[in-house]
Amino acid sequence: MREAMGRLLAMAGFGAVGDIMRHRSFRIYLIGHIPNVVGVWVVRIAIGWLAWELTGSAFWVGALVAADAHCRCCSSGRLAA
Repeated sequence: MREAMGRLLAMAGFGAVGDIMRHRSFRIYLIGHIPNVVGVWVVRIAIGWLAWELTGSAFWVGALVAADAHCRCCSSGRLAA
C-alpha cells in the first residue's frame, strides 16, 4: 500500500512528499499542525458569524476581517518598517 502511494505521488510530481513523510519528526509536527490550522479557521469563521448575528451588518464583518488581516500582517514582520 505504501509503495503504491509512493508511486502515485511520484507520478503526480509529488515524490518529495513521500521522502518528507519518512521522517518521524515531520509526521509528529504534521499531526499537531493540521488541527491547529483547522482550529484557527473555525475561530475566524465563528467570530465573523457572531458579528453577523449580533449586528446584521456586512460592514462589521468586514471590519473584523480587516482587523484580523492587519494583526496577522503586522505581527509576522512582513510589513513592519
